[in-house]
Amino acid sequence: YYAICDNSWAISRFTSSLTPFSNDNIMIGDPNREEDEESGYEVIFYNNSTFYVIRESVKHEGTDKDEAEYHAIVEELVLNDAGDDYDIKDQCSCEFEFEGTRYE
Repeated sequence: YYAICDNSWAISRFTSSLTPFSNDNIMIGDPNREEDEESGYEVIFYNNSTFYVIRESVKHEGTDKDEAEYHAIVEELVLNDAGDDYDIKDQCSCEFEFEGTRYE
């Protein structure tokens, strides 16, 4: 099983027994990938060693509006051969705008 948290960049992997403190339960990736920013991860999908995660309400600068806009970002993450880290293969912003200032 896989899980994400909105304050960590790591992906948690749990065995199906859900045994607490099992050595088979690991964190994939660096939980502090971006030093001064939380991940904002809200959703995770997994298919053939590839994860798709959605970051909710991320600040976007450089628009033609006077104020910043907030959009979700979809990241495509690919596991390394050891299964203990991932690389960002691709990412894109969603066209739907959020209200608020959650992840700047």
